[in-house]
Amino acid sequence: MAQWRGIAVDLGASHGRVMLGEFDGNQLHVTELSQFPNTPAKIHGNLIWDYVRIYQETISALHRSLGRGLSFSSIGIDSWGVDFGLINKQGELLDMPRHYRNDYFQNAMDSVFAAVDRRKLYMRTGIQVLRFNTIFQLTYLHHFRSYLLDVADKFLLIPDLLSYHLTGNLCAERTIASTTQLLGMASESWNKELIHQIQIPKELFPNVVETGNVLGIVQKTLLQSTSGVNIQVINVGEHDTASAFAAMADDDLNKVLISSGTWSLIGVVSDKPLITGVSYRRDITNERSVDGRYLVMRNMTGLWLIQELERLFSEDGNQKNIAELTVLATQSEPLRTLIDPDAEDFLTPVNMIVAIQEYAAATGQSTPRNVGELCRTVFDSLVLKYRLVITDLEHMIGRHFTVIRIVGGGALNETLCQWLADATGKVVVAGPGEATVFGNLGVQLVAAGELRSTQDIPLLVERSCEIRRYWPTVLNEQWERGYTSFLKLN
Repeated sequence: MAQWRGIAVDLGASHGRVMLGEFDGNQLHVTELSQFPNTPAKIHGNLIWDYVRIYQETISALHRSLGRGLSFSSIGIDSWGVDFGLINKQGELLDMPRHYRNDYFQNAMDSVFAAVDRRKLYMRTGIQVLRFNTIFQLTYLHHFRSYLLDVADKFLLIPDLLSYHLTGNLCAERTIASTTQLLGMASESWNKELIHQIQIPKELFPNVVETGNVLGIVQKTLLQSTSGVNIQVINVGEHDTASAFAAMADDDLNKVLISSGTWSLIGVVSDKPLITGVSYRRDITNERSVDGRYLVMRNMTGLWLIQELERLFSEDGNQKNIAELTVLATQSEPLRTLIDPDAEDFLTPVNMIVAIQEYAAATGQSTPRNVGELCRTVFDSLVLKYRLVITDLEHMIGRHFTVIRIVGGGALNETLCQWLADATGKVVVAGPGEATVFGNLGVQLVAAGELRSTQDIPLLVERSCEIRRYWPTVLNEQWERGYTSFLKLN
């Protein structure tokens, strides 16, 4: 019987979910209450998020759950990073949040670099310089949509925006704030000097709060007939990566961590950030963890590539899920064509199939033609990019990893996990797929006093979930040749 119940709202770049967590004192049981597509729309050239649907789906799930007699103590919200909404002094949302894949954010980079040298920006923030980081989004608005900033009171990152609409209280949770490239590296607050240099009004920034902060109570007017219920809103590790890492980070120094979803984040939890000339050149980022330490990692393209192929095949009448696409990949010639998943060609292509084929032609490789060949190209390339990033981390950190812990959607793909073990020669420990949800609920359990600290979350996951292990087969010369070819693309 559950002694505690909580709700995790887990917003991904392709879909959102509302999950119920029930803790019996030993294990945490998770049940899906609602799932909905999180599909952006393109209006007048702007790619925007359907925030209204996110809000409505969250409220509807709460109503349905309470209507079924379920009671729960708290709710926590996590999402992808960098994107935000603007509200005015009356608390009104001024515009739909813009999607990080908008090409025009590139236009703001030169403006920022005119004020702060690119390398110095990294050295001051420790954050990988990506064109869609919040610093560039806000700078774009400053130069090209200034009328929005003129009437804006606060900018709120996606989880904080939803939390505000639930409670009426403003904040910026530390882990999600660290994705902006505007948080002070050695402090718990915004980098005011940097904000001044890029000419963004300092009043726009809400107070930064620690992970685990109790933000407030869900407003009674939102709960309708269940107005007697008090549901706390907890600032969990609001960046989904931070929540995922919270579910698997332990003291094993031989282990490297991968959160594999639309994006893949590869790295370790460290007491200190890693900010050097080499880490700058190799695109290492230093975001904050749920316990205030640093997620030293590389942010790279993940399952977005296969998700786009899945969508395009479906539109062409060839509907197959990722499991079926994986089978077709296994039936195709291995390592025939390779791509760099992080190449600009694949960030916002009009057509992912064409982008892959043109990249192959431009690099003098065989052009993948059918479904299986295209999918095999993506999976082979992801595995080899994982190997490259892990090797880079080993050199920079000065540590040899013998185990890869992978969570998220990629952890559910047995073929991907086995190929990763074979290509790296390391043991792959996979699961859970719902690591972000477990990390989200785990922080709520700490806030409720059910767990002593965030260090107990990985132990709870081990007790509650099926974890699978994949051992490398005899060193495959084919993977070694493939890796040599892959290095020529990077």
